[in-house]
Amino acid sequence: MRFIGVDENGYGPLLGPLVVTAVSLKIPLPPPTLMVGDPPLKNGDRGGFEMPDLWELLKLEKQPGDPPFVCDSKLVFGNSQKRTQSAEDMVLGFFYLSEGSIPETADEFLNWILANPGLNVQFPCLGEEKIAFCWETDIPLRLQPARSKKIMDLAAELKEKANEAGVSLERVRSLVVCPSLFNRALKSGGKNKSDLVVEAGLNLVRHLSDNEPFRVSLGKVGGMCYYQRRLSQIFGSDFSIAKVREDKTVSTYLINSFLGTVGKVSYLEDGEDASFLIALASLFGKYVRELFWQKAQTHLGQYRDFPSVSGYRDALTKKYVKEAMGLCKELGIPEECFLRCK
Repeated sequence: MRFIGVDENGYGPLLGPLVVTAVSLKIPLPPPTLMVGDPPLKNGDRGGFEMPDLWELLKLEKQPGDPPFVCDSKLVFGNSQKRTQSAEDMVLGFFYLSEGSIPETADEFLNWILANPGLNVQFPCLGEEKIAFCWETDIPLRLQPARSKKIMDLAAELKEKANEAGVSLERVRSLVVCPSLFNRALKSGGKNKSDLVVEAGLNLVRHLSDNEPFRVSLGKVGGMCYYQRRLSQIFGSDFSIAKVREDKTVSTYLINSFLGTVGKVSYLEDGEDASFLIALASLFGKYVRELFWQKAQTHLGQYRDFPSVSGYRDALTKKYVKEAMGLCKELGIPEECFLRCK
């Protein structure tokens, strides 16, 4: 069975991209149990089988500390240098687990995680278009040998835990909506931020599901409860969407084809606390956003000495915006490529 978790990062900042990330893994299922007289299960039907507690299954901590752990990215990135570095080590440990190496630059990591160019989405990632100034300057990760060794040891530990649990990490993919694409979609596409997040997330799910049985967990978006129409739009006429539950905490739907139920999609309130895979997607997505924003600041910093800022709506960022806007004008960088409209 394929399990997928999806989360967004950068929903509310003034600067930098909106990132939507999906993580998929496989867990072998026990043979389904049928009672005498039960009809045979159709493709994808596995009774009431649900996603296991992967924190427990993989023996990983749910709270930040010394790796290995998987938690909401808001608990680690930006809280302290130690926590931020530990979160980066976790992300790069999973990268090493997948690739057998540690990336040397931001672009090496980003080109690995950005969504497949063949993915049919309305909001293509920067890796396909490369239209924004923040792609122009790569930055080295500058990991010291001792830290690289620590990350490799962490990857070995993660591999051992995964093998013991029979879990295999498949893919991690991010869609990046830079300010230019973000502003274009909201101003001319008749969409809002929630639309961007939902459509990007479901496109990733559609891409990663590969028409195999799947279970998906996503974080609720902007307090929304109703996703059935959007699911129908993304999955198309070959599938029907059956509502199971819709309320403030959980919205769940079955994805049905003529072969039977092929998937189950659940939007969860406080998803990073409820789902291991949403939390893992949150860690990856936050790291992607941080790298893009560092690249943008590094590019502008070649021309003027600016302090490092978060890109969110704090006083330091707002001051940075006023000063950097003049430089962007001098460099011919359009305002909509730098500053998000909402």
